[in-house]
Amino acid sequence: MTSSITNRATSALREYAGDLKAEFDMLYAESSRHRRMMSVSAHDRIAGRPSRTKVLEEFIAYAQNNPGVVFMRKDEIARFALSSPETIREGFDGEERAGQCKGWVAIRSVTTYHRRPRRRNVIVHSLDKERILVIGGTSGIGLATAAAAVDAGAAVTIASRNQMKLDAVAAKLGGAVQTRVLDTGDNDLLERFFQKEQAWDHVLVSAAQTKTGPVRGMSLADAAAAMESKFWGGYRVARAARINDGGSLTLISGFVSERPSATAVLQGAINAALEALARGLALELAPVRVNAVSPGMIETPIWDDLPREKRREMFENTAAKLPVRKIGQPDDIAKAVLFLMTTYATGSTVRVDGGGVIA
Repeated sequence: MTSSITNRATSALREYAGDLKAEFDMLYAESSRHRRMMSVSAHDRIAGRPSRTKVLEEFIAYAQNNPGVVFMRKDEIARFALSSPETIREGFDGEERAGQCKGWVAIRSVTTYHRRPRRRNVIVHSLDKERILVIGGTSGIGLATAAAAVDAGAAVTIASRNQMKLDAVAAKLGGAVQTRVLDTGDNDLLERFFQKEQAWDHVLVSAAQTKTGPVRGMSLADAAAAMESKFWGGYRVARAARINDGGSLTLISGFVSERPSATAVLQGAINAALEALARGLALELAPVRVNAVSPGMIETPIWDDLPREKRREMFENTAAKLPVRKIGQPDDIAKAVLFLMTTYATGSTVRVDGGGVIA
């Protein structure tokens, strides 16, 4: 099979590249024990003269499935690239292997171009079958993250205090998620839950209920409840959750941790505390990765208590001040969360605020 592909690809390449005088060689690597050189004459012919597309498909498929195995001369590659509507892009191995092959270079990748370049999706990491727990996943950022994780192939469980909301979300996502009733304010319940469940690959904490207002205009009870919900809720989850090595815990903070507001002083303090917690936990829980995502103003149901007209005016006024000229959506934050689940980062805070801090 290798010889057939070699002969046909070589003859086709010579024909498409024009009257090439130099002999064309391709080196196919071998088993782990040895290499061998296969030289193919320009006079080789293919019985039946298969179509150009078929020959290229065979050659490209072999090169793609065997990166670094196929070797070509630089001048042959250049002339073929200029003369053919389909281009081989080679990754040069400019040192040891090229030197050993006396001027030949390894084809590291093959990209085909037709009349219009084909768009290529680059997948950095797959969440396929990874177990993800989204606490506070029945609306807004949590729901958007759960939906995105499902699309990425993860096995997602959404947790919330409200069973009716859980049932509604499960139906909305077509039964693609599991649900659990969980309250981040109940430490005993959290510990029992995590002891009973097998370890998770990734955990997101987005559940929080906080009142906002100036320090002197908010009761101490409301201030304590806000701290209890957002900070201590995340703290309890971090303390109890069992997460696989290399997995992640992500906390949702907010950009007022960096850009104070006279009407949201406590929220700024809570968010800053969560970000500091994430940095410390990244050291304590390693090799589990711990990060925070800091959203700007996001259009979520948290604003639904405002009259529609007032809410619209607030969004428009805020958008006009932002460099991006628009309000963020839950999907914008979900993308950041999935990035942190699938990357090298730990102890980081990813701010997704449309430029809110610098505006």
